[in-house]
Amino acid sequence: MLKQYFRDLSEWPTEVGDLKLNAFIKDKTGYTVDLNHQFDKRIVKVLEKQKIRTPGEYRDILAKVDLLCQQDVIDQKQIENLNGLLIEFDKNKSLKNL
Repeated sequence: MLKQYFRDLSEWPTEVGDLKLNAFIKDKTGYTVDLNHQFDKRIVKVLEKQKIRTPGEYRDILAKVDLLCQQDVIDQKQIENLNGLLIEFDKNKSLKNL
């Protein structure tokens, strides 16, 4: 339960690319935490299977696209790949609701 609470608490800063939370945790607790590492691992898993299977994965991919669009150098190919996964998930979700 504590692990889930921490994930919920750290989800928003990770999604918006706020690395200050890592420094804050290190300063206050002495523990080194890399929140982006867990986020990136989840993204890699989706990319390996080339399919979004859960709403959580959908949110992660959506957040990753948002982060990529905010970078100085935009990786259009990766954005297109991720958007394709998002579209496919939406399409499959819509078909299930018919």
